[in-house]
Amino acid sequence: MTVQKFIYENAGLVNEHKLDDKESICGLCNTKVEKTISSKKIFSGNFTNYEYFKNDRLCEHCVNLIKNSKSEDMRRSSFICSKNGNDYFKNSELYKKLFQEKKVPFTFCVTYSFKKLNSFRAVLNYSNEEFYIRQEDNLILFNVNECKEIFQLMLNLYFSNFTKSEILSAEYNKVSIQKFGIENFLKIENKLKNYRGKDYFELLTVALPAELRKTKKEEKDAANKNRNRSS
Repeated sequence: MTVQKFIYENAGLVNEHKLDDKESICGLCNTKVEKTISSKKIFSGNFTNYEYFKNDRLCEHCVNLIKNSKSEDMRRSSFICSKNGNDYFKNSELYKKLFQEKKVPFTFCVTYSFKKLNSFRAVLNYSNEEFYIRQEDNLILFNVNECKEIFQLMLNLYFSNFTKSEILSAEYNKVSIQKFGIENFLKIENKLKNYRGKDYFELLTVALPAELRKTKKEEKDAANKNRNRSS
């Protein structure tokens, strides 16, 4: 089964296009089908991903992933597609989705712009240990064990008031480093710098949970307040 057919069927899409009785090989999924439609009838002038297409004929599954009332939901949201359907989520929930067990097979799509289509170029995954994530124009190979270790290092900095942009760029505030402790900071940064620039590094910084950081800060402030009252 092609990934396009998998998403079409499990996301609950129905055909919204009149196909021609023209047998052809689909220019996207490379499947020979009896009915197709010309991509020229579908693509707007803003479409830029022609490199994925071998010819201008599209099958029912592929054309509806690109243009369909439900495909708009997949354009505007990150989602995981499995035989349970589409699990749409906000990027504030990304850290949970990356490391939780997923029903295989599945596709994993993440959007930053909420404008670009991911579904038609996704990858069907059969493992929870290592899988591909389609992040718009990027295809990211995500090894859970490796990324979990890196993410924990990031969390240590993020929960100590370093920002996502600092962690991503390595342009840190000197005052924050001093407060954190130079020795502890260097232990973490000397490990992170080996991975900075990898495809998954930015994804992990996006996944850093702002709400959880806020909760941790409130708990820390409350603990300090109680400690001060005791003394």
